[in-house]
Amino acid sequence: RETDPLRRYPAAYLAALRAAAAVLAVRARPQTAGPRRRADRNAWHLLAEVAPELGEWAAFFASCSATRAAAEAGIARLVGQREADDLVRQAEQFVGIVRSVVPVR
Repeated sequence: RETDPLRRYPAAYLAALRAAAAVLAVRARPQTAGPRRRADRNAWHLLAEVAPELGEWAAFFASCSATRAAAEAGIARLVGQREADDLVRQAEQFVGIVRSVVPVR
């Protein structure tokens, strides 16, 4: 419902990130003792590992991270109405796919 692209873009990104978190909550396994993995991996990298079928989505949203940060910082030249509309559409599609992946309790 938001009309300002500088608010819509980050909101759509956050919706996708929350959907990714739901997949991680269901599929990720706690790490056991042994060699520690790098701690700086983000949710999109983890999503690609635990749900390879969502790897292309993870790569897409990872590529949107810098633009999301720019929008949150108010840098209008990077995010217009079309970019915001496109990301909203992609996030809606991704959330729909995640609904079929995450079991409803």
